[in-house]
Amino acid sequence: MKEHLADLFQLVFIICATGLVLIFSRKKMKRRKLQAIKDCSEWIETTMPDGSIEIQIPNEQYERWAKERHKKDRCDRLIKKDGFHDKGGGQDGHIYFVENGQLCEIYYERSGDRQYHILLHFDTLTEWALPTKKIMTTNEKDYTRERLILWLKQKNIKADLNPKLL
Repeated sequence: MKEHLADLFQLVFIICATGLVLIFSRKKMKRRKLQAIKDCSEWIETTMPDGSIEIQIPNEQYERWAKERHKKDRCDRLIKKDGFHDKGGGQDGHIYFVENGQLCEIYYERSGDRQYHILLHFDTLTEWALPTKKIMTTNEKDYTRERLILWLKQKNIKADLNPKLL
């Protein structure tokens, strides 16, 4: 796997246990290389026919990353304020939605298309992340989507809510 991390031109598809697919250019992977090498001992790597790499990450690893992100983004404070909170960091980030002391997170990437500012991976939203994990009902997800669309319009953010991957 280490030899694949050095290749700067291939794409890496990372499939988390939750079904979230993260796509990184090799340039971005290089910045994360040291951490990735430490964490990758249990990853399952598959080279696809098109030359891209699919990496399956154990749920435990994904959960550790989520805890670190929640700490960094100060979710313990965010959960006290209902509404949307944008916590971006460079090329990607999360929009947190808080409702009645429950927090869910929506992953997004900055868009390379002038038509959109961000690409929201709304379809991967399946659960409330904090204070405890709980599956979102269809009504809760629909309500969150409606509120998100209104919030994006208020902030004048053009977003694709369901981008097609490659």
